[in-house]
Amino acid sequence: TTAGVGFLAGCGVLQVPAYRKPRVAIIPIGSELVAPSENPGPGHIRNSNSYALAACAKAAGCEADMFDIVLDDEAALEAAVREAAATHDFVVTSGGASNGDFDFIKPCVEQTGELLMTRVNMRPGKAQTFGLVNGTPVFGLPGNPAAAYCGFEMLIRPALRKMQGYSNLQRPLVKARLARDAKKGDTRRIYLRATITKDADGAYAVEPAKNQSSGLFGVIQRSNCLAVLPEGGEGRTAGSMVECILLDVNEDVCL
Repeated sequence: TTAGVGFLAGCGVLQVPAYRKPRVAIIPIGSELVAPSENPGPGHIRNSNSYALAACAKAAGCEADMFDIVLDDEAALEAAVREAAATHDFVVTSGGASNGDFDFIKPCVEQTGELLMTRVNMRPGKAQTFGLVNGTPVFGLPGNPAAAYCGFEMLIRPALRKMQGYSNLQRPLVKARLARDAKKGDTRRIYLRATITKDADGAYAVEPAKNQSSGLFGVIQRSNCLAVLPEGGEGRTAGSMVECILLDVNEDVCL
């Protein structure tokens, strides 16, 4: 901390071992992607995930490098992943994580390294790939913005903090009362983009966004928490208590 710097100086300690910032490579995948500066034509969308994920990596204390868009070509993706794994501490890809004809991140990791995971029991973000390429962690996130964002928050951010020597790896959890009915339960754990507030008595209330489409960044921008519906459970009615993950509070804050 800033006070720690003064403490060390007061003790005459001028050099201390420290963790360096991990370098994170961000690789966008998809022939449908165009740069944000371009007007997308039919069948194209702007590459927004790279910028969001790079911002997430920087917010986690890392350095982020955005690679060029990789088209839906297995050889091109393999070359990009190999290059990123050789020069970075962590590789994050976005897109191509499902089981379609042009989804190549799983076979790419499997052929170039060790494939360790292909699915997570969560919504949004079921299709997620994780493995090691030359000892470097490679994490393949889905292309849908909400799925990519939730995957980063729940799985990648804790790993990046661990690499920096932090002991607190999870954002603060609080229980809040639902302001409206939540959707039906699911076999997967559901993360609802939501807004949490305190009422006059100091109790938390949470309102899930009406539109939970995984393709929208605007909903995430307006949310400050993820309301959690446990896997295998029923939906929740207004007034029920649910756990909420605070997205605007760092892991080291005690509530």
